[in-house]
Amino acid sequence: MIGLREEFSGIHIQSFYKNYHLPQFNLTEKLGDGCEIIIPDFIIQEEAKGNYDVADFNNDEENKYIYTKKYLDLLESKPYENNDNITRYVSTINNHILTAIKLKKYNEVNELIEKFKKLDSTSEQANTMVQYFIPQYEMLVYIETCRFTEGLNTVAKIEKMIHIGEFNPPNKQLEVLIYFYTAHLFIINNKYTKANIYLNKIINSSDQELRNDVFCFAKILSLLVHFELGKTDLLEYTVKSTYKYLFKRERLFKFESL
Repeated sequence: MIGLREEFSGIHIQSFYKNYHLPQFNLTEKLGDGCEIIIPDFIIQEEAKGNYDVADFNNDEENKYIYTKKYLDLLESKPYENNDNITRYVSTINNHILTAIKLKKYNEVNELIEKFKKLDSTSEQANTMVQYFIPQYEMLVYIETCRFTEGLNTVAKIEKMIHIGEFNPPNKQLEVLIYFYTAHLFIINNKYTKANIYLNKIINSSDQELRNDVFCFAKILSLLVHFELGKTDLLEYTVKSTYKYLFKRERLFKFESL
């Protein structure tokens, strides 16, 4: 038999609402006469997570923002529990930052980044995540707010880590994204040779399927870099191979076919 907590987790969340005749993803409504339902924290957590999953499925950034904020506020109301499950806390901030960036709430993103920087954890996994999430978000915000020169300060930190052999992101996807934003900032700042280094790291990656969108854009940006560097002897071949690759992957949007 599935317990109450388990019924609010994963695939059981939908059946719980049906079995107990509760309004789906609306467990914290007030009753009449000012009375309010007394609900355990873990149910509120699952409500927020469930709503976030629905909003994520529907690409509803406004509601994703609302429910990651709700979940984050609940976690921060009990900091002692966050010490026991720091990975959950870091993951929640991560989701909230991503949503805030999409909604262009950059001031809040900067505040959340500062929370990351001040996070005191004995968890090596969480500290590793934070170490690489921060530069990723900093670079993305610099790009979206057109603070391109400032972005090179974060890029310099990444390059230093690479130079001394301490650049070890927790997963390949994060590594590729950091390379992509680094190349992006180098291109905008007219540092094409540097940009080419990081674009090649993406293009030569053995995990091209991991972020197919990033890989495709890296191929396109590589054409621009080759042109700016005056590598005309390689440009014709690169154009043909890139076009062939994008056509094969059915990634030829209007601007890609120009």
